[in-house]
Amino acid sequence: MAQKWFLALFLLMILWAAVHPISKVLSISIPPVSLAFYRVLFSLFFFIPFFSLVERFQHQKTFGENRKWLLSSKHWKTLVATSILGIVFPLLFFSWGLRFSTASAASVLVNTTPLFIIAITALFMGKTHSLKKLAGALVGFAGVVLVSSNGSLAFLSSGYFTGNILFLGEALFVAIATILAESLSRNLGGFKTQYYTGIIALPLLFAILAATGEANSFASLGFTEWIGLLFVGIVFSGFCLGFYTTSIPKVGAENSALMKLLIPVFAIAYSAVFLGEQITGPFITGTGLVLAGLFLALKDHGKQ
Repeated sequence: MAQKWFLALFLLMILWAAVHPISKVLSISIPPVSLAFYRVLFSLFFFIPFFSLVERFQHQKTFGENRKWLLSSKHWKTLVATSILGIVFPLLFFSWGLRFSTASAASVLVNTTPLFIIAITALFMGKTHSLKKLAGALVGFAGVVLVSSNGSLAFLSSGYFTGNILFLGEALFVAIATILAESLSRNLGGFKTQYYTGIIALPLLFAILAATGEANSFASLGFTEWIGLLFVGIVFSGFCLGFYTTSIPKVGAENSALMKLLIPVFAIAYSAVFLGEQITGPFITGTGLVLAGLFLALKDHGKQ
């Protein structure tokens, strides 16, 4: 049974990796806030029906674990904070970053969240990590420097570097949100936490959409762009994320996290082949260091 889940996860990563090049293409003609808003909106096309099915047919049980559906005021406060830090800011940073940098860089840098979690918990929360995990974080951050700068100081004043800083900002905010929502996710379950935070994020993003004057941007979108937005929202932010969350109890958190390391590999290949992005030596070296660092850190997770 576990082998089938691993195969399914492998195929999922092949699909999920396409979110980066497709989002890059969409970012050319769709304003950043609009791209973030519609991504959340269409993801709920998956989450709301699935949520209803879980509630109806599994009798307050999700993925084999009992969870309470009623939320306290404390839950809601944490959900609002998690929604802002884990969805609103990250998606805005991602959408803006794509306007400056490449899909390849995005696929590497936005997946560095585990490195930031290690750094934050070690530096500000007094958590003790193993030497292996700390070494992994250091190796990973060395790779981040190479990927962000493309191995040249000249890139530090370029739009490419600006976009990469935005991608790292996304990873940092997701790390903070993950730490903040840790106890909540244990109580509610990962899927329901994602569902509620998505519901909360939608009106917040719409308010930003209206404030920036992008609320009428939908009128200028063509058929291809709507198809792309539906695909990014329903398939990537909805189905892929939902299936990944479902897989965690089946294969373990460590194994599922390690499988996500395949996303940058496939995303870089897609971006090179279909978008013509140039993959330089420093970028490849940096990507290798990031993936190696993440592997060391995540592989050591279960031994803490």
